[in-house]
Amino acid sequence: MRSVLVVLVLCLVGLVFAQGDDNYFCVNFFKEPNYKTDEGVSCRELAPGTGAGSPRGNMHVRSLQAPDFIEVTLFDNYYYKGKSVTYKGNQEDIPEFTVHSVKYKNTKTA
Repeated sequence: MRSVLVVLVLCLVGLVFAQGDDNYFCVNFFKEPNYKTDEGVSCRELAPGTGAGSPRGNMHVRSLQAPDFIEVTLFDNYYYKGKSVTYKGNQEDIPEFTVHSVKYKNTKTA
């Protein structure tokens, strides 16, 4: 009886992981164009139409990798102030930008 219960639990866990989560993503930041020299990474989950951010940081960014449904806004000052630039999806070569805060938005519709 115990082995049947273990198999059932393992099957349920497998189903949960097999479904995956379409709203989980990672954004990779790079110091150089063409995705060279890692500068940082941010992974999170956002429901469609929602956003989140990191109010404090210090990165020099020249390229970034992000899923096409994620909008990334970089700010040159803390707490989402100062000059900002917004990108969607991968960016192979962007003008050098010192990032002190960043916002993410899931552009999928519910």
